[in-house]
Amino acid sequence: MLFLDEPTSGLDAYAAMLLVTNVSRITKDRQLASLMTVHQPSWAMFSQLDRVILMAKGGVYYEGPPREAVTWFKGLGYDVPEGVNPADHFISIAEESSEGSKERVKHLLDSWVEANQRSSRDLMPVYQDQDSGTSAKDAKA
Repeated sequence: MLFLDEPTSGLDAYAAMLLVTNVSRITKDRQLASLMTVHQPSWAMFSQLDRVILMAKGGVYYEGPPREAVTWFKGLGYDVPEGVNPADHFISIAEESSEGSKERVKHLLDSWVEANQRSSRDLMPVYQDQDSGTSAKDAKA
């Protein structure tokens, strides 16, 4: 595992993109995972990553492929405004800096937790109880 704390800080957009491209190539060639913190990524850099984790107040409000984030946030009513870097938008909607922002951040965090609880229930193994004929999934529902 390769951990990088803000490796693009102080770099221009071109150099930052080269760094992320090279880290990605090197870690894939060596079959390593990498984890990096990146602040204010360009959309080109953000969308090149395999997975992203967006966090606010110590909780996750999105985890997954960057390109799927647009659809996720649109489904929550947070469309990316025209001409705005989607990565910047996803970060800015989780800032508590204006009226109503605490409720918005709570909504983002709660929505992610709820979606993952639903996913977990959908992935629960189903087996038949020999005595009652009910499945474990039926019993939990």
